[in-house]
Amino acid sequence: MMDYYSGFSGPSKSVALEQVNSQYKASLLEPLIEAGKEEDLESLLEESITEGVNEIYGDSDECPGSATGWAIFVKSDILKAIRRILGEKINKQKESCSN
Repeated sequence: MMDYYSGFSGPSKSVALEQVNSQYKASLLEPLIEAGKEEDLESLLEESITEGVNEIYGDSDECPGSATGWAIFVKSDILKAIRRILGEKINKQKESCSN
């Protein structure tokens, strides 16, 4: 079945952003919520999602893989990039608060 989908393009950048926001945003945000800081973290997460998708897609709106590649590799790479970017943003925010 996956071989069949390898002949089709993966989602465009805008659809990838929509999918990550609708399917993964809550699970990415959940472990980061601290009392009174949920809005700040949600803003950081939204920035990180956009930056993560842009990092993998680059300047193109075309998916860097087929539909199978999206399901197996591209989506995973985006989520890894988002987690890394979000971690960097949170650490930077913590450093600026402690100074």
